[in-house]
Amino acid sequence: MSITLERAALTARDPRELADPALFGKLSSYVAKDRVVTRPYAESVGGRPSSGCGP
Repeated sequence: MSITLERAALTARDPRELADPALFGKLSSYVAKDRVVTRPYAESVGGRPSSGCGP
């Protein structure tokens, strides 16, 4: 049970906490352009767990 608690404490709540702000901006811009989505949508995708489906 302590493993679960430790993992939960390390989970980032905001996708921007996962990378340096400049890198996060570059990644968001790339995803927005590559997937033809809006920048806010691309930023929100950064915090979602990967489904492992599709390219």
